[in-house]
Amino acid sequence: KVLVCCIASLCGGATLGLEAGLGATGAALGHILAKLMMKMFPSLASPDDEADLRRRTYILCGIAGAFGSILPAPFVSALLVAEVAAAGTEQHAPRGEFMAGRKLPKKVLTYLVPASTFAFVARYVLEP
Repeated sequence: KVLVCCIASLCGGATLGLEAGLGATGAALGHILAKLMMKMFPSLASPDDEADLRRRTYILCGIAGAFGSILPAPFVSALLVAEVAAAGTEQHAPRGEFMAGRKLPKKVLTYLVPASTFAFVARYVLEP
């Protein structure tokens, strides 16, 4: 439902901005890919923290790919997505700890950079 609304708003010129629609579309495609992978490989669908991290990684890579296709530097989109993923998680930290949000593992960041770089190359290099 979100995917259809975002694509319709992008085509119709809604005032959400380019980043909002593309980010939500990338997240929806990442979520669909995560569900597809869990159905194709049932061993990945275990109900633990690892499966949740894998699902979040697919979603964040979808967002990084979407931002990588519109921003002029792919590394900027990876950092933007890492910032957005950690925003609002400060309530899980002990009181008084500085910059204490839910941190992304370094392994997830290594997936964000290739996703945004591939989208950047597809947009700016392969397109005539």
